[in-house]
Amino acid sequence: MDAFSVSQGDALALLSLNLSRQAFDSYLVFFGLWLTLIGYLIVRSAFIPAVVGVLAMCAGVCYLTLLAPPLAGYLYPWYLAPDVIGEPVLMLWLLIVGLNPRRWLQQAGAPGP
Repeated sequence: MDAFSVSQGDALALLSLNLSRQAFDSYLVFFGLWLTLIGYLIVRSAFIPAVVGVLAMCAGVCYLTLLAPPLAGYLYPWYLAPDVIGEPVLMLWLLIVGLNPRRWLQQAGAPGP
């Protein structure tokens, strides 16, 4: 004895797929907000070049277009173009160059090593 008929099982599977897509879009909106704020903080700081922050902010704004699904659908895949540059630049800067500890201590007012 099955709990669902075949058509009910198919409808339930389709519902799960649609909810998964909407949940992922919601995640991307929050990630875009985070990326925009991090980019703003990078621009205001003196530890990472402002260009990296501006690129991160542009990448975040790309994800925030998902707040208007018709606009995002119309602009897809072009609204993701700045993200292709912004996120990798931030990631590579943090991985390769990182943070200068002397500059950090100097900014904090602590005695250097």
